[in-house]
Amino acid sequence: MNVVFNIDGREAIPVRAIPFIMRWKRWSVGVSILAQSAKNGNPIPAYEIDSGGEVEDFDSLRWGRLNAWPSGVFFYRKDFEKVFGEILDRMPPQGVKIVNGRYEFNYNPDLNDEQRAYILVGFERLLSGPEVSAAPPRPDEVPAPSDQDPDNPQALLLRIVKELERYAEETHQPFNRTAMPGLLGDSADTEGSLHWLCAQLDPQFRKSHRQFERYRAGVCAVEKFATASDFYRQALPHMAPLFASVAPDPKRR
Repeated sequence: MNVVFNIDGREAIPVRAIPFIMRWKRWSVGVSILAQSAKNGNPIPAYEIDSGGEVEDFDSLRWGRLNAWPSGVFFYRKDFEKVFGEILDRMPPQGVKIVNGRYEFNYNPDLNDEQRAYILVGFERLLSGPEVSAAPPRPDEVPAPSDQDPDNPQALLLRIVKELERYAEETHQPFNRTAMPGLLGDSADTEGSLHWLCAQLDPQFRKSHRQFERYRAGVCAVEKFATASDFYRQALPHMAPLFASVAPDPKRR
């Protein structure tokens, strides 16, 4: 089972999957580590699904009151790999592979039905919806909006994607709006990301990551496991003249 979910367009790890990813025999060791990190003032950002299916912050001080993994709680993969990679440096569990000098987490553990159900508790409400899935959302599954309304952020995003397609064709670069290159970006300030490019082209996109994800739904999807790329940075000079409200990049002044 692939235990990496897409939540709000970002790769996420249910905390109940961690013992399987890490191949820990004593499951409570991770809870203890998280409790100590929070106590030391270095908590790992965690989130939980509330009873209404909304994502909210998880109080890291709660780790100190737990002796088992809670349901419906997750880390974003970027935070998980940074912190638990450091843990592996100190106490590598048996069976962890090292590839190109990096630890390889076991994101596809062999699970029986009971173990799979254990991991999924708390995510049931969202697993059938667009916010949480086992793969990037396919834009062709949702009717795309028209790109003719400049006051509609989703319509404007569609226009940007179409111009990116033209740019890629003119520069002989591969491009697929269902698996776009480069990073989506954690915010409009993630330079070189899709979110950053859109914010450079129109201030409507200087919104939170979650709001940008709502605009993106049904328009495009970033390639799964995408890595950083210069594609959007190089596309900006081509795109800027096409958008009247383009804002100058403050980092290039």
